[in-house]
Amino acid sequence: MRLTLLPFVPMFAVLIWAAIEDVRTRRIRNTLTLTLALAGIAQSFWMVGTVSPVGSILGLLVGFSLGLSLFLLGGMGGGDVKLLAAVGAWMGPWGVLYTMVGAAIVALVIVLFNATRDGQLASLFRSAAVLVSRSIYARPTNPRQAFEVGMAHVSVGRPLPYAVPVLAASLAVAIIGV
Repeated sequence: MRLTLLPFVPMFAVLIWAAIEDVRTRRIRNTLTLTLALAGIAQSFWMVGTVSPVGSILGLLVGFSLGLSLFLLGGMGGGDVKLLAAVGAWMGPWGVLYTMVGAAIVALVIVLFNATRDGQLASLFRSAAVLVSRSIYARPTNPRQAFEVGMAHVSVGRPLPYAVPVLAASLAVAIIGV
């Protein structure tokens, strides 16, 4: 482990806890995300902080904004939004942006794996095509409704525990040192 990863250890400890909780219950407690966010802001004032105080606040706002956008589309739960905001407090605006992109890639791999395992891959691609075509041509006024119509043929079962992709992506971003 590089020396530059040491300041992130508390964040990773809480993210592991959140991921385990999310896998087990599909919920992330507010106390967990609030503690992570406040600790992220507090650590930014230390000499060995991961980002500056301004970067921490901007990261929190960027993480919340990205998560809220996906929440409003029905693609993410409320706990995931708060978790992403808290990660932003530790990683700053660019770090949380890269984490979000990485988490989306990890989530896509998980969804494709699960769809393949469950024999739903063709349905997933068909529904994605319907979603894209309706978004382009029908111009729905309600994005959540377009998402629900597009995904109507896919039996998704339990929702994806998004804390797992966030954990994996934030670890990758911290290692790369963005």
